[in-house]
This record gives sequence, structure tokens and C-alpha cells, in this order.
Amino acid sequence: MKAFKLIPLLVASELFLPVSARAQTGLWPVSDDGDVRIELARPQPGTFAWLVGDYPSDVWLRGALFIGGQTRAVRGVQVMADVPLAHMSGHVNGCVDAYCSTWVTGDVMGNPLLGLRYGLPGHRLWIEAGYRFPIMGLADPGGSAHDNWQRRVDGYAASAALGAELTSRRSAFMPHTRSASIDVIGQTDAPRGVQVQVRGGFTWISQDSTGTPYGWTDHNTALDLRYDLRASRSIEAASVGVGLVGRRELRRRPDWQCDPQLARHCRDFLEAQISAGYRFGRYAPAIQLRVPVTKVLRNYVKWALGVGFRVSWK
Repeated sequence: MKAFKLIPLLVASELFLPVSARAQTGLWPVSDDGDVRIELARPQPGTFAWLVGDYPSDVWLRGALFIGGQTRAVRGVQVMADVPLAHMSGHVNGCVDAYCSTWVTGDVMGNPLLGLRYGLPGHRLWIEAGYRFPIMGLADPGGSAHDNWQRRVDGYAASAALGAELTSRRSAFMPHTRSASIDVIGQTDAPRGVQVQVRGGFTWISQDSTGTPYGWTDHNTALDLRYDLRASRSIEAASVGVGLVGRRELRRRPDWQCDPQLARHCRDFLEAQISAGYRFGRYAPAIQLRVPVTKVLRNYVKWALGVGFRVSWK
């Protein structure tokens, strides 16, 4: 798919969220209210540059953008959707593919989501299912020198966004990849006005063998177990929250690279989240910090920072 420019929007926002097939993040609790939302993600790469991105020098803007929302279809059923976008820009110091000391920009559209959420009447319990369409692709190799260079730069952008989403929505930024997920979400009230939310589910991922640089040679499918636990408290219009978000690879791609010292732990990705927000009537801005807990995740991402903006129908 041809890249398109997001620079004015990304520069204006400048702060990117860390951003599987699910639509909801920890910025806002699950609810039945219709809304539109924008989430932006900026990860700080770890030491494994092969996955987080073999970035050119002096990369100052990188990450993911999700534009999405939800609306009521019939009683108790919400339709959800999002469109993920990836961006990278910076200077190349030295020469790469005959391009020397130049400013590079990569923009690429990820795999969009369409899903449904059903809320059980009289209970704060939801069942959620989603599917990500295999829209994302990079320019075919073998073209002109410029096309091959742009493919590489777009790959940097996709890699940055993927690195931000290793515990949650990784299939949003994997080329030639389709995924389906199912989740169960429950909420309850704890003492002192604290709201607790628990989520658990599975994501099935299938990637075409042409999906380099993440292409799989034989077993082109993976299965993830995902889980998270969040607690939040609202004080008038303000809210704060903490959470643990994790993923275990039940079936993983055969060529996944891993530090031999971490071989027993390469299937587990866990991060801690701290978020804060404020509601102005229908408008709800929020900010979030994500910090890796497991060492294997810290190798990929040191931390990630993000912002979001939500507008509710009521």
C-alpha cells in the first residue's frame, strides 16, 4: 500500500502512545457509551534494534496513531473500529543504500479493526470479538532504488509502531497479517471508590509468507493468550489508574529471535501502566506511561509514553 503523509498531525501531537486485534486500551475503562477517539504512541527502543527498528541516526519522531471509536448497533451490542497508522522521521548519518546524510520520512497504514462487543444485561460483563484485515503492506522489492529505499524507511516506521504494541495490538503493524480475537471483560467496585477491571482473551494471528521483514517460513500462524488487570479511581472529573497488561505466546513463529539467557521467558511479555485523565463534559483527554516488567520486553522497549483524546456521544 502506498504510504501517505501524517506529518502535520504527528508534529502537532508530538507525543506518542505505546500502543492482536482488540480495540480498547488502558486509557479509558470499557463502557457502552458511543465515542470517537485518537490515541498516539511513542516508544523508546531497547537494545534489540532488529525488532524495535534499526533506526537511522537522530530519529526524533516515531510511533503509532490509532483513530477509532464505537457506536451502538442494537440493544446491548456495540460496533467497534479503528485505523492504525505508523510514522518515522529522522536523519541518516553516513550512507545507507546510496542515500547519504539525508532526512527520511516513512508513513504506512496498519491493519484496521472491525469488532463487536456484547454487554450482558444487568451485569458489568462484556464479550468482545474483533478482526484485523490484512491491509498493511510494504512496496515490493526489485523496483527502483527510490522504491526500495522507501520500503526500508516504511519498514522502520512499522517496526517502531510494532515495538510499542508488543503486549497488546502487535498484529496492527505486521505486514500481510490478519488476526482475530475474543475477550471477556468484567468490572466491579472495590472500597474507597476504586473500580477494578479484568480482561482475558485469545488472539489468533496469520501472516502471509511474503510479509517480510516479519515473514514466517513454515508455520505462519500464532496464538496469544492475553490478560490484564486494571484499577482506577475517579475524583470528580479527574481519574487515575494503574494496570498490568500481559501476553503469553501459546504458539509462536519458529524464527523468533531471543537472547539464549532468556529462552525460558521469551514467550511472556508483561508491562505496568500508569494513566491519568480528566473529563470536560463529553471530552476526555488522557495520558499514560507504560513500563516493561519482564526482561525480554525491556530488551525491545525501554518505556513508552502516550496521549489520547476521546469524545463521547453523551
